[in-house]
Amino acid sequence: MYVLCLKTLFSFHSYVIGRWVVLSCSEDLVHMCQSSANISDVALSIDRGQWGTAQCPQGYAFSLPQTGYVNRKLYVAATNTNTSHVWINLPASAK
Repeated sequence: MYVLCLKTLFSFHSYVIGRWVVLSCSEDLVHMCQSSANISDVALSIDRGQWGTAQCPQGYAFSLPQTGYVNRKLYVAATNTNTSHVWINLPASAK
């Protein structure tokens, strides 16, 4: 079975902000992490890894942007670290 995962793409040279792209889960990328105390608080994972394997900071969990505002915060976090691709967590029930 071939499993596909979702990443979000931020292009610094065009108007592509937060487009979701499906690809193989084996690419090593940072992960989107969302605070359990404040859903508007977004961080990137501590390390890079295949989909679902990277470690989020304490108090954060692997997640996906559920609003445009949170997607924009993810964009800011990514651009602040010069990151153009971020794994996002689409729950199995939403696939």
